[in-house]
Amino acid sequence: MITRRAGLLAGLAGCAGPGQGQAQGEGALALSNTPALASHRSGGANDPDLILRWNTPGQALDLVLHFHGFSDDARALDLRRAMGGSGLDLSPVPESRASGPVLVRPTLAMLPRGRPNGRTQGSFDWPALAAPGGLMAVMGAGIAAYTGAIGRAGFARGRVVLTAHSGGGGGLMLALDQAARDGLRVDRVIVYDALYRNPEPLLRWARATPGASLTVVYGPGSNTANAQAVGRGFPAARLIRAEVGHGDMPRFYGWRLLAEG
Repeated sequence: MITRRAGLLAGLAGCAGPGQGQAQGEGALALSNTPALASHRSGGANDPDLILRWNTPGQALDLVLHFHGFSDDARALDLRRAMGGSGLDLSPVPESRASGPVLVRPTLAMLPRGRPNGRTQGSFDWPALAAPGGLMAVMGAGIAAYTGAIGRAGFARGRVVLTAHSGGGGGLMLALDQAARDGLRVDRVIVYDALYRNPEPLLRWARATPGASLTVVYGPGSNTANAQAVGRGFPAARLIRAEVGHGDMPRFYGWRLLAEG
């Protein structure tokens, strides 16, 4: 297991094979039938279950994985469309209405598809990422596909960053607890209006991780109280009262927060 930032990514890449890949333009790849996400499978056999986006390679590679939110129809979710609202933008987007820092750290961003849970319409859970070794396996599949696409391997590990929007927050917190049991260090967490349950797992991770970076973007409702609870429980957390609506938060803030480091 990889517990130190200096560890080689080869250990993660060996956790699981990639799915079948289809290029999505320069610096992007959509995978289907990814073995590590087999328990999430729904829709057509060739529907994407993991989408990758990356910028310029370097010696070390940051890994960013996002837990998406609800959909009007969970089983019909088009992950390619969900990518547009995920906040996994590696350059400024017009909707932000602002200039800002440019992401210079080599970064591989990953959007896995959740599993329709059937409890409420449009909701998902994330059993593959909360299972022992599951987060490492999904990231390993992404790394394997990425290195195959660019024809290069042997990167050193940079930071591991987890982000979540809306109902994806529950999956993120379960994955954080399991990552700790697996010995996988998560360096940074960003949540976009995703604290609809007790944030104690988030606080547990932050308190147990030296140098942890935690940013909470929140709007009105239950997220406000839970965001304030995070601020009290972990004073180093950065709390941002959103300037935009719930659905727009990841795209409005994501590129800037990733670039700020």
